[in-house]
Amino acid sequence: MNQIKGLLKSKVKGLSHRYASPEAFRILEERNENENAALDDGVIDVYAFGIICWELLERKIPWEGKTYNEIREYVLNGDRPRISKEIECSDDKLVSKMLLVSKKAWGHDPTQRPTFDEMSQDLELTYYLQYTSIL
Repeated sequence: MNQIKGLLKSKVKGLSHRYASPEAFRILEERNENENAALDDGVIDVYAFGIICWELLERKIPWEGKTYNEIREYVLNGDRPRISKEIECSDDKLVSKMLLVSKKAWGHDPTQRPTFDEMSQDLELTYYLQYTSIL
């Protein structure tokens, strides 16, 4: 947790629990004891982007029908939204890359998540190669 706290820099007043990372839930709990607890918008935003990628691929609302506490428990236990077989087995290179980016972005360890630059380069290159018929 000390490594994570080193990443946690900016103050955030709240969050959307459907897109919240494990460390966001933990820091918000700490905030009850320490009003100055801060969240790093970078690693937390990368996690949220991973959930958004899933949302775009699946065309579903993340954690639909689940309460805040249920989502919190799932996320803290390492669970992520379910990936359909259709998406998991897609032959579309861009879908596959987007799924891979999503899985990396919502990794449990924030120090292992990619940066936005890395994700952007991966997606742009895949898009370019797929739609210029090079792949």
